[in-house]
Amino acid sequence: MTRWTRLSRPLSECRLSLIACSVCLSPARGADPSVVTGAPVWRGVPADADASALMRRASGADDASAANLDRNLAMGLDRLREAQAAGVVGELASRALALGGPMAATRPAVDAAARQAVRLLREDGADAALLVPT
Repeated sequence: MTRWTRLSRPLSECRLSLIACSVCLSPARGADPSVVTGAPVWRGVPADADASALMRRASGADDASAANLDRNLAMGLDRLREAQAAGVVGELASRALALGGPMAATRPAVDAAARQAVRLLREDGADAALLVPT
């Protein structure tokens, strides 16, 4: 599997997607009880979503971690929209990807998640992706 590919044109002409290795849920969506440990699930987050409305986890518990106080730390949609407005990136893909589910950090699980993410990025016509590991 190729892990790195040089861009064929400037980033300012590319469609960029965001990949966050952090569960980001809209308040209305909630948790998916069918997610099984070791089975990663990519959730699509609309690129025009209000980042402050995203939750790191679906439980009702109060979470005052930095990532929940400013969702742009884990899901930097606002920063990417600023980069697009400044001409740093050409456009944003219609959705960002957020890794959901308690994934076991095994090589097969990581490889399966990567293949699934590539398929989704291709569906969205993304030229490049920004990976934000958390």
